[in-house]
Amino acid sequence: KEPEPALEMDPVLLDIFSKETASHLKVIVDYLAACEGHSPPFDVTEKLHRACHTLHGSANMANVERGVAVAAVLNRFVRRVYDYKVGFDKSGLDALRAGARAIGTIVGEINKPERERADYTKLIDHITTLADAVQPEGTIAPQDVVDITPQVSPQPEPVAEREPEPEPVSDEPGYDAEIASIFTEESAELLESTDKALLEWTSNKDSSQSMEELKRHLHTLKGGARMAGITAMGNLSHELETLLISLADGRVKPSPAIDDLLQQSLDELHRMRDAVIANKAVPAAGELEKRIQQANAGFEIADDADVEVAPEEKDVEAAEPAEFTIEPEDTVSMVIVDTPLADELAEIAKRPAAEPAPEPEPPAEPEPPAEAEPEPEPEPEPETPAEPRRMVTAKPREEAPESRPAAARAEQRQEFARIDAELLEDLLNAAGEISIYHSRLTQQVNSFEFNVEELDQTISRLREQLRKLEIETENEIMHKHQDTLVAQDFDPLELDRYSNIQQLSRALAESANDLSSLKDLLQSLTTEADSLLVQQSRVTAELQDGLMRTRMVPFERHVPRLTRLVRQIAKEAGKRAELAVEGASGELDRQVLDKMLPPFEHMLRNAVVHGI
Repeated sequence: KEPEPALEMDPVLLDIFSKETASHLKVIVDYLAACEGHSPPFDVTEKLHRACHTLHGSANMANVERGVAVAAVLNRFVRRVYDYKVGFDKSGLDALRAGARAIGTIVGEINKPERERADYTKLIDHITTLADAVQPEGTIAPQDVVDITPQVSPQPEPVAEREPEPEPVSDEPGYDAEIASIFTEESAELLESTDKALLEWTSNKDSSQSMEELKRHLHTLKGGARMAGITAMGNLSHELETLLISLADGRVKPSPAIDDLLQQSLDELHRMRDAVIANKAVPAAGELEKRIQQANAGFEIADDADVEVAPEEKDVEAAEPAEFTIEPEDTVSMVIVDTPLADELAEIAKRPAAEPAPEPEPPAEPEPPAEAEPEPEPEPEPETPAEPRRMVTAKPREEAPESRPAAARAEQRQEFARIDAELLEDLLNAAGEISIYHSRLTQQVNSFEFNVEELDQTISRLREQLRKLEIETENEIMHKHQDTLVAQDFDPLELDRYSNIQQLSRALAESANDLSSLKDLLQSLTTEADSLLVQQSRVTAELQDGLMRTRMVPFERHVPRLTRLVRQIAKEAGKRAELAVEGASGELDRQVLDKMLPPFEHMLRNAVVHGI
């Protein structure tokens, strides 16, 4: 039998799909780890249910047919267990583990024709049998799973290759200082933008644009933190982003408690960044992450009040954060890339997968009340990989109307260049030196113009003197000539003298004209130099003004820091205080503003502690 050809995929799309898949496989890993130490049945959590459903939708969007086949039956199996409120037994957990490992292996085979691909037909049949055996009255009937392991065994290479990947998911404080320094500069702007977006969303909960900005900034922050090796910051950003997605989807209702939790999380992210700047270890915010997870799960359960939740399900959900770092040896290989969701394709993949018309299940069984959740999930058949092919288009972003504003904002986004403060100071000094040299050159040109005017006056005097010389010389010659005629001894050779004097006089007149021409030429050159100096003065002034503006920062940039300070001091003092700033858009020199901040902080601290 000929080996099945490898699936070819665009590298960028593969990177997006791999990260998307890895994040959902990590949810399955966490669930399996949380189930260890408990006895069956194991209730299906909302998080696991959503992860399996999104895995199927992502495979559909990426047109990974082998992944669709496995994800479809896995999604159907988990959905039936979730809908009928029955728990997994040990065989169900084994099937879930094997299905997740198979999906991870399939994704690892993309664009790698040299890899040997396993046949997952028996695994698909086994999971289908387990799904069909799910009954509303009881748990899953035990099934024989001896045929699952051989289907995955032909793929030992991905297990060995992928084992190191989950290592970054740890609370170790070690990170590369050079990369972290670059990240801290980027995170400052991201956290500042996140603070603004949260303030806008808090004041207007219906603002979808503010919510999208919040998710985008946290998504970028999460990726940068994990890339820099600051895992604690990346994990907190991930949990916060998950809560925001639930808020945007309506699974969690906004409330003052949620607002406080979001604000506390951002404050913790700021503290983590300060620790990185100080080159200190960044401890994990375990308690805060647990509160976010509990708030997320608690609000979802509260929304579905008509659904009775078994006590065991709550125990499993509560145990998830505590077992976050457990990595069973048989599930490590399923996490392909331990990195965050990369970009908007994650949400684009979720939207088409959340709204297809659900296909009726073969048995006509009554639908439980939990079916009326915000994201109705279809029950696709595992043998229909051609259907996702019709769903994938060449331009999925253009078909998603909510992605167009994001694309428009991306086009309008300005580009910024980072420059060292010392280099900027040198540039400002150089611009100042240019202004000084320009002033000196202007003075010299003005002096040159004055001397040209003096030359013009000198030429005028020379011409006047030459004119008088010609008159006097001519009168003298005429007088002598008349005396010669009277004496009647006139010598014609005396005319030579008259001719020489006349020629010298005319030569002096021509020299005066030449000097006048040179004066006109010099005057024209000084006029052009004056014009160039005026233009240079304008350009130099604009350059100096632009360089000065690079040092100007709006005061509102430090408002979030002062607001956090007021909240922290008020909390320590047992008081309630909120900082309101007016006219924060004014700009000041960065160095001056940095020197002004400590007095401001001192005054605010005294105002909260002693003034309230």
